[in-house]
Amino acid sequence: MPIRSSVRAPRFGEWLAEQRGPQSYEMVAAQMRPLLRSTGLKVDQSMIYKIERGRIPSWPMLAAICQVYHLDFSQTVVVLAYSVEFAGSSSLLSAAAAGRPTGALGNTGHARIPARKIKKELQAIERAFREALEQVSSRLLGSTTAANRSRGSRKHRQERADRIRSA
Repeated sequence: MPIRSSVRAPRFGEWLAEQRGPQSYEMVAAQMRPLLRSTGLKVDQSMIYKIERGRIPSWPMLAAICQVYHLDFSQTVVVLAYSVEFAGSSSLLSAAAAGRPTGALGNTGHARIPARKIKKELQAIERAFREALEQVSSRLLGSTTAANRSRGSRKHRQERADRIRSA
């Protein structure tokens, strides 16, 4: 029976912990729940903890994290991608990043795709993904916008969290 390789992103988790700042796991989970309700995903404080310890989040979970932490989605995806670790990742990922062929497909003699073309295609995919994410977010946030307004600004929430911790 083949051994299943563990894929983790502990550096991404450490970076996310820095982005979370002084908010508790439960505070973050409470802000994410309404965003994820329509997906059927459940989030609690232990899920946030596990992600910060290296578990790779699902796409909807990652999108919700970006909204709660006020992060740019595409930049966060890049941070995650460069943080992925698995058995053999250092040699495989460094070869891929350098554009070196690593197997039979690399030796077929086919012309390489120009980097500009790949970049344009990735930008088009990113734009389409952002538009779809914004549409879903606006639908999800439509019901929570009034509640968020009553909770105040991020600075106000931060001050309130500090008061709760010091009490």
